[in-house]
Amino acid sequence: TLGDIQRAAASEGALVSLAHPTLFPPEVFGDTCRGCYLEAIEQVDWEATELIEVVTEGVLAEIGGTEVPNPFVDTAVELWEEQLRAGNRLTAVSGSDDKEGDRYGSTITMVRADQLSRTAVDRALRRGHAYVRGFGQSSPTVEVTATPTGPAATDGPDEAMMGDTLVADSAELDVGVSGGGGDFLALRRDGTEVGRVPIDSDDFATTFTITRDPASGPLGTFWGIEVLDVTTAPGTELRTVITNPVFLGDTPAEPVPQLRPAGYYGEEAGIQQDDQQGDQGDTDAGADPQSGRPDEDGPRTTGGTFPVLILLVAVVGLGVGGFVVGRRLFPTDPTDPTGTSGPAEEDDTTTHR
Repeated sequence: TLGDIQRAAASEGALVSLAHPTLFPPEVFGDTCRGCYLEAIEQVDWEATELIEVVTEGVLAEIGGTEVPNPFVDTAVELWEEQLRAGNRLTAVSGSDDKEGDRYGSTITMVRADQLSRTAVDRALRRGHAYVRGFGQSSPTVEVTATPTGPAATDGPDEAMMGDTLVADSAELDVGVSGGGGDFLALRRDGTEVGRVPIDSDDFATTFTITRDPASGPLGTFWGIEVLDVTTAPGTELRTVITNPVFLGDTPAEPVPQLRPAGYYGEEAGIQQDDQQGDQGDTDAGADPQSGRPDEDGPRTTGGTFPVLILLVAVVGLGVGGFVVGRRLFPTDPTDPTGTSGPAEEDDTTTHR
């Protein structure tokens, strides 16, 4: 089954993603795009899934030779937020799905990683340190930072970015938007819009007060940001930016997978094994026999200095009918700990676009 494939891939350190899961549902579009819709969604093992594609091709898509607002963005976001509410922590990403090159880059996933390497990008994606620009490089860019305003856990972080969890009842969410003048900034709580402000300049900043609702799901209360373009397609709101949320919880988040033995990357890689809170002390990376996931090391909450490098990336993977498995994302050669030399010729690595 699909779940078996996912678990097997995850147990070997693969980054598992669902590509265009709601694209062209056959009950509406027939065989317009055979293989586009993820019809085996009931077989998905959400515990073995790390990423989900919420924008495919861009917020404007070419359908029947005409460029129109992409109707599948809303349905993909709905699926993603539904899974977040259910307790399945997925990172939202995007892809142009371009097979020929003319629309490559029509949507971009921005990733904040520690360095320019495959390993660093992989770890950042698993943490949710990413957001989607639905218009590609024409989209605004954003910065999101949350700081507790009330009592916070003494062992928790004192600052968070998108994808992180703050163990706190309330926080200030600082949002900066560049290049979004004339658009709207929407604040979403647990998948529902609860606030909106106009972006009145191309260098815009605002602050929201966010709180934890004890009635929220297992991941706590999640707060996301969207930038909405209301002028390009009159009568339609285009989600030009979709961020992964900041979570307010009563307990720390689950750890991020540690896929290699401690010290495998080497000091020269610039990636510390304990670059999240605390040193877990694990020296061997195996698989959890229950979930199929690798052993984990390092909580998903962050502490200390944020990563300083933002990358434009496509998810590295092998696309199979709405299902993507990242293969050979980690270096197979311990003498190349950063993975910057690129895949070897025999590596089965392609680009999910």
